[in-house]
Amino acid sequence: MNSSAQRVAAPAETDSGPRAPLVQDVYERLKEAIFEFRMPAGHRYAEQALANSLGVSRTPLRMALHMLAREGYLNRIEGH
Repeated sequence: MNSSAQRVAAPAETDSGPRAPLVQDVYERLKEAIFEFRMPAGHRYAEQALANSLGVSRTPLRMALHMLAREGYLNRIEGH
């Protein structure tokens, strides 16, 4: 079984829900990009473009963005 098939199958087996590992992965990848200055301060990002670049849907992306905003790592501008 290839790694992508394993990754898709693994979330359904967790106790915290099917999306929790994906949201955590997106959160960690975005936080790393912020700390490594691959996402410069003051730059605006479209959700769909971010989701596409990370290979995820907008739902886990939005949850990860919410977590990062709550922690003060980014500012969310609703409707943009």
